[in-house]
Amino acid sequence: AGSECAQVNSMGFGQADVFGSEDCLHVNVFAPKQLHEEALQGKRTKQPVIVYIHGG
Repeated sequence: AGSECAQVNSMGFGQADVFGSEDCLHVNVFAPKQLHEEALQGKRTKQPVIVYIHGG
């Protein structure tokens, strides 16, 4: 699961507490079912990958 990403605990007034860690990364990887099944059978082939970084 990894570290929890930094969060601000604030109700909009006063001192805000920051908890969590900046050392966090979450990545979802989606692949066609057929490729997953082939990988489970030991038939590994390299596949192209697209990485999209959302700006906000």
